[in-house]
Amino acid sequence: MVGAVIAVFFMAVSFEALKKGRKFLYVLEAQRRNALIREGELPSALGGAVSSAPPSLSQRDVCRGMVRGMFRPFHLLQTLLQGVQFVLGYFLMLSAMTFSVWLFLGMVFGTMVGYFLFHWSPVSGNGYSSFHDDHCH
Repeated sequence: MVGAVIAVFFMAVSFEALKKGRKFLYVLEAQRRNALIREGELPSALGGAVSSAPPSLSQRDVCRGMVRGMFRPFHLLQTLLQGVQFVLGYFLMLSAMTFSVWLFLGMVFGTMVGYFLFHWSPVSGNGYSSFHDDHCH
């Protein structure tokens, strides 16, 4: 039982680290894309929504840009990390559903330690951490 509590504790810490890591990667990618758009290396129409495309771009060019965007290394990495976060979240939920007080306490303390270790500094551009995106998965 002690081993299971320790495992759940570290899964909860890892879950918090993964949430912060994904948010950090997103901010880095947004900054990189904004810099490329400002420098003119990335057309904003191909980096933005389909409706913002200027009339000089054909629908085919816009679709190619969307497909290229879907298969960017950043998006593929975020997709993989989303899957890992999803699985970790459901493992934690299943451990809570066993109604074992010790597993639940391991999960609660793991989440608290993970939050303490990884969420001490906001990563948003305005200097404030947003609570509206602090969800399970």
